[in-house]
Amino acid sequence: MTQPDLCRVLIVEDHSIVRQCLAMLMARHSDVVVVGETETAAEALAQVGQLQPDLVITDIALPDDTGINLSREIRSRYPQTRVLILTSRGDDRAIIGTIVGGASGFLLKEFQSQPVLEAVRKAHRGVSLLDPSIARRVLDRVLSEVGEDAESRLTTEEQQILELVSQGRNNREIAQMASLTETTVKTRVNTIYGKLEISRKIQSVSYSIQWRESRRTG
Repeated sequence: MTQPDLCRVLIVEDHSIVRQCLAMLMARHSDVVVVGETETAAEALAQVGQLQPDLVITDIALPDDTGINLSREIRSRYPQTRVLILTSRGDDRAIIGTIVGGASGFLLKEFQSQPVLEAVRKAHRGVSLLDPSIARRVLDRVLSEVGEDAESRLTTEEQQILELVSQGRNNREIAQMASLTETTVKTRVNTIYGKLEISRKIQSVSYSIQWRESRRTG
């Protein structure tokens, strides 16, 4: 059996015990190595640039941002780097957050060696951990809870950006497709969140997916 390629991992988590548990699990296996640990999204972006990890494992909630936003940023700047979202609950929001963030999947904070290592190895190979049928059912269930149409609140440009976000496009891709700078895209996305008056960014992107589907069938 051929030895898998070495997977270099960066852990982003503000609880030291969680970081230590993950690092200890991976230290037992020769095909995975933890190359860095950090607590914030800002530090994580700097370390991804310096260390060039194959995989980032990030908590869904960080002191300065969300793991979902961090995942989007990493996937925009360093598309060769995969991301796994770390969460205590494998609920609908975790699944949607994974889709929106462009991550390969999510990890539960249960720290059982075999599931963690299987997830790391699959993500490293570019395999999605989300079953498409489950993801679709979750999206349908969440979107059924959203009501009011967003189109009247947004400018034409904001509608176009919302459409691209709902397709899972990262900031760099949106900037290229819309002939904007990445900074402008970030600003526009934040404006969209504000206009939709939805506090959690996961919910607003879920809203955008429903809006896209309604435009196709309308």
